[in-house]
Amino acid sequence: MSAYFMQRIRSLLQHYNRYSDEVTEKLIIKEYYHFLKLSLFYPSLKSPITAGIHLLQFIIYVVVLGIQNVLGIISIIKSNPEDFLLVMNIGQFGLLSTLLMLIIIMFNATRYEFCMSHKMIGDGVYTYEGEEVPSDDYLLMTMKYKSIKRKLMITHLCINLSVAPVILLIKPWMDEKYGSENLRTYTNSGFNTILPLAGWYPFDTHQGLYFYLALLEQAFCGYIIIIIVASFVSYYFTSTIQIIIQLERLILSIKNLNERAISLYKKTVLTASTDNFRGCKIFEDDPVFMECLKFCFRQNIQHHQQILRLIRLVNTVWKVPLFLSFLAEGIVLGISAMVVIFGAERPGVALGTLSIAVAELVNITTVCKLAQTITDLNEKLHLITYDIPWYQFSRNLQRSVCIVQEMTCQELCLEGLFNTKANMETYSKTLNAAYSFFTLLHSRSLKKQSYQKG
Repeated sequence: MSAYFMQRIRSLLQHYNRYSDEVTEKLIIKEYYHFLKLSLFYPSLKSPITAGIHLLQFIIYVVVLGIQNVLGIISIIKSNPEDFLLVMNIGQFGLLSTLLMLIIIMFNATRYEFCMSHKMIGDGVYTYEGEEVPSDDYLLMTMKYKSIKRKLMITHLCINLSVAPVILLIKPWMDEKYGSENLRTYTNSGFNTILPLAGWYPFDTHQGLYFYLALLEQAFCGYIIIIIVASFVSYYFTSTIQIIIQLERLILSIKNLNERAISLYKKTVLTASTDNFRGCKIFEDDPVFMECLKFCFRQNIQHHQQILRLIRLVNTVWKVPLFLSFLAEGIVLGISAMVVIFGAERPGVALGTLSIAVAELVNITTVCKLAQTITDLNEKLHLITYDIPWYQFSRNLQRSVCIVQEMTCQELCLEGLFNTKANMETYSKTLNAAYSFFTLLHSRSLKKQSYQKG
């Protein structure tokens, strides 16, 4: 019975892991090291043992974050009006942790698209036939974007990691040293304010073993959130930068369409020389050269199709996470502005909340900027396709150019649920929504204060 059960588990794991191959595995290790396994975005399913370890890891994550969120809900229920800043802080943490666990589930639900997108990236997306050595322009462009990606990775990793010491170490110290003299270890609602995330606990957590247990539990929650956010932005950078590189590569290839056709023609017709082309002008009356031109442009069409396929795969993976990230950003920024403005009595709480808001703002700014670059390059591709001397082409080749121009007229973007497009327009809407949410919280707070005074 046990042997049959284990065989069924192995069959299930093989079925779920059937799209993971050597190319995918090598690229994932090269790009992310073991971040995706720690964050459970890409758990290893090679054997029942490793799958069981990752399942246990997921259960631990859910239990630890679940306990903290349950304590947060109890804290909100028990809170008094003077605990407003602490309640906002608790709500901010609860929202982030819940949405990040949903993102883990969605990444695993789209494992096929995740694996196939990495397989395409690992294979180079598209290989041009007869291209002996990449051009200098292509090599410089690739080096430029890889340098940008490396700088983005380091910058975002440092910013996200800096949130942990601010909340765990600097926040309690600032509240104790620069906070209001009326601050106590416990509020009237029973909130322990010396912990990084103040809240209610069923036992005294201001000293001794229980204090260190509560501190360890909150530190582990912070670790879970940081590792998930780091994996989130790393995969986003890898996928978007690769799409940008491929679009730039396609634009360069179409720009050099005539030169590529001449090179192919010289290989086809051994007697051909560059001098016969009169300054690289197209010979529309030369059927052999037109066939070379048609072959080269057909490769551009195939490359464009592969880019569109890669974007569809990436969009499937990002459909829910992208929407959740914009949702969380608007709420977190609104809460953060509220806490910072009214946090004079608790400067540590205000600083901790501000550090989370800055990290989220940097993340979402980069997300929108990279996605906007994809849209802009698609528009550039449309113009470049029109700039080639299509009027000298054969009728069949002109039809192909028209099809490409028609396809590039359609907006190319990363898109989430409910038509949530990642671009600078959505970025401005998110900031406006955050301001509206802050205004709503601010007005309700002022009304409550005036009601209490009255």
